[in-house]
Amino acid sequence: MKQDKKEYLRLRPSKIEGVGVFTEIEFNEGEEIPVWDDDDMRIIENPSRREQIMCENYCVYWEGKYYCPKNWSRISLGWYLNHSSTPNATIDENDKCVAIRKIGLYEEIVIDYNCLSLHNND
Repeated sequence: MKQDKKEYLRLRPSKIEGVGVFTEIEFNEGEEIPVWDDDDMRIIENPSRREQIMCENYCVYWEGKYYCPKNWSRISLGWYLNHSSTPNATIDENDKCVAIRKIGLYEEIVIDYNCLSLHNND
């Protein structure tokens, strides 16, 4: 029976900032880390007053647009990934989270925000 690794990812308090994504299993270099639910992103170019606060706190701002969760009340774990200048994962060209080295038990999954590659599919 294939193991669903998403079941072994947890949100916990982070020493980096706020809440982070932690693993209860190991991930090998090159292995996908399933932090995103399918179709969990929308682009907001001109947020309403209410959306502006949410966008500034929870979204990625890139080239004049906010990349946000599709549903503010039900967001994927990937939105909780913290930044590190020494990351253990990255977001690839297909917007998948991938381990760039072995990630150990109970380790926080962190990415370098500077290498995010967001693609506008409009």
